Amino acid sequence: MGQDPKPDRQKGEGMTGPFNFLISRHPVYLIYWVTRACNFSCSHCFNHQRNNRPGTDLTLPEIRRVSANMGHIKYLTLAGGEPLLREDLPDIASIFCTNNDVHMLNLVTNGWYSEAAEKVVSDILKHCPDVHLSVGVSVDGPEQVHDRLRSKPGSYARAMETLRRLKGNPQFGKRLTVAACGTYNHDNADCLVDLARHFQENMGIPYYAGLIRGTSVPDMNLLDIDSHHFLRTVDTIGFGINTRLVSEYPFKHARVAVDRVVTHIIRESLVRKKAVVSCKAGKKGFVLTSDGNVLLCEILNTVLGNVRDHGYSPYAILDRSISRKAMEDIVKTRCHCTWECFQRLNVVFSPSLYPKVLKAMIFADQR
Repeated sequence: MGQDPKPDRQKGEGMTGPFNFLISRHPVYLIYWVTRACNFSCSHCFNHQRNNRPGTDLTLPEIRRVSANMGHIKYLTLAGGEPLLREDLPDIASIFCTNNDVHMLNLVTNGWYSEAAEKVVSDILKHCPDVHLSVGVSVDGPEQVHDRLRSKPGSYARAMETLRRLKGNPQFGKRLTVAACGTYNHDNADCLVDLARHFQENMGIPYYAGLIRGTSVPDMNLLDIDSHHFLRTVDTIGFGINTRLVSEYPFKHARVAVDRVVTHIIRESLVRKKAVVSCKAGKKGFVLTSDGNVLLCEILNTVLGNVRDHGYSPYAILDRSISRKAMEDIVKTRCHCTWECFQRLNVVFSPSLYPKVLKAMIFADQR
């Protein structure tokens, strides 16, 4: 094995300021599934098969080695499984924030562990003073619908309690963003607009609905959706209801404009089966599984290698010929999807789409 590629050690607020990440030679977006353990058995989970496979999660010393072999990370998502089942979650966040100058940290939770969520969020904000923390709590419908989809009686009440506790943090609306998030599927399609209004009007937090994904979920009937209805739902929620984001969210107007462009991309992918932009999976962002596998993205499930076999260097894995070919194949086949996370990444790293983003910003200011 050759010498590992050297990580970019430029700080995000260096010569080019907060846009330094745009010229990085390495991925700046990391989705890290910190554990495969989960206390839920959700009917729409795209990851249920992987979570049930045997394996050993990366230890804290191993995570330190992975982090040390990476450069600046603009955006880090910690997910699972259920990430709050890892008692060392604040330590994991601190490692990446310290070593990799993380600017935006996203935590995804099912909301069952209200006290743990409150403590973890407080600890992260305390030990990562320069990060903006966003917490997404899963809510898939009104109480009966949510509890049924999550196969967990009482899960709706727990999620709502978690949201209330997080809103009570002194940094809420400053360095802390809190949102409710759901998965649009056959059984909750007609509930989500009213649910979004409830969160906006009664709790003052946004609601985001992502399309159910995967080809094998526990309840396959949930995949039977009306794509046009989904797009109308997303438009209504995203641009008719979610009118308030926290005032201190970094580049708030640009974020909303990017979301408008992303919605257009999702429409083209879902209805016309067409790629609008070349996917940057592997080049600008990737997924690290709990046991150390490096994936191009969550949907393709293409394992490029395991950090335990490559000196704990994700870059060494991404630089392999098999990895480069996988990235090239994505571009050649015009791979497209409705996954919002990587579509935002694609927009940010596609200068050809900047005029559309600018137009969306101007349109928003005129409303």
